[in-house]
Amino acid sequence: MLFGRITYQLMESYWSVATTATDDQRIIDAMNDSSKIVFSKTIDKAEWKNSRLVRENMIEEVSELKKRSGKDIVIYGSGSLVSALTQAEMIDNYRLYVVPVILGSGKPLFNQVNNRINLELNDTRKFNSGLVLLHYKKRIHLINN
Repeated sequence: MLFGRITYQLMESYWSVATTATDDQRIIDAMNDSSKIVFSKTIDKAEWKNSRLVRENMIEEVSELKKRSGKDIVIYGSGSLVSALTQAEMIDNYRLYVVPVILGSGKPLFNQVNNRINLELNDTRKFNSGLVLLHYKKRIHLINN
C-alpha cells in the first residue's frame, strides 16, 4: 500500500486500533499486516506496523516496486501521490468510487496532471448505498507497421 502523509496518518489512527466490534477481522489484519510505504517530507518516522517512510525519489521507488513479482500495489486516497504517479504514467488501473453526495466544492483528484491519459472502462459495480465503483484500465495504443 502506498500513502501520502495525510491519508497515512488517518488510516494508521483508525486501523491500528480497529476492533471486531466495528470491522471485519480479515480487513483489520490485512490493513495492519500489509506492507506500507508513506511518502512524506514532513514526518519523522512511520510507526504503523509494516510501514516505512520514503522522503525522496518517489518515482524511482515505485518503479522499483513495479519490477518486483508479487501482489498489486494499491493507493488509498492520497491525491497528490495519485497525481504525481499519474503524471509519470505509472498507474495501470484506476478504481474510482462515486459517492452520491454533492458537496459544491472540493479538491481535484488529478490536480497536477498535464498530459492526457486514455482509459478504458473495465468494470462497474453498484452498491446498495448508491455508491458506484468504476474500474478503468490505462488504454494501451499499439502501433501497427
